[in-house]
Amino acid sequence: MKAMLLAAGEGTRLRPLTLEMPKVLLPIGGQPLIEYQLSWLKHHGIQKVAINLYHLGNKVKDFLGDGSHFGVKIFYSTEEKLLGTAGGVKRMEHFFHNTFAVVYADVLTNFNLSAMIKFHQEKKAVATLV
Repeated sequence: MKAMLLAAGEGTRLRPLTLEMPKVLLPIGGQPLIEYQLSWLKHHGIQKVAINLYHLGNKVKDFLGDGSHFGVKIFYSTEEKLLGTAGGVKRMEHFFHNTFAVVYADVLTNFNLSAMIKFHQEKKAVATLV
């Protein structure tokens, strides 16, 4: 199973915090937000994660590396200009072959992703949105 974390935004509503630090690397409870997302995805069986980047993307790459430290394999998609949600996913369409999850990287949740994926597959849905 694969997922894509949408992390390309500039974090304008959190300025000045995001002028030098991408929003997904800001600490929540002493841990960068994106670490929670990767842990949550891994817990639900996601092994390969694509992450789109734009604003200060190299800082995210430097921090996460190939993902092995977090128990996942990370693939990056660096956008020269912001492509938006659909554009970011479209750019990575070669990465997805079957069912996949798209998650905003700046959302903190403990939602039961496994149950949602099961529901999606049982209903043979084209898309399932939460």
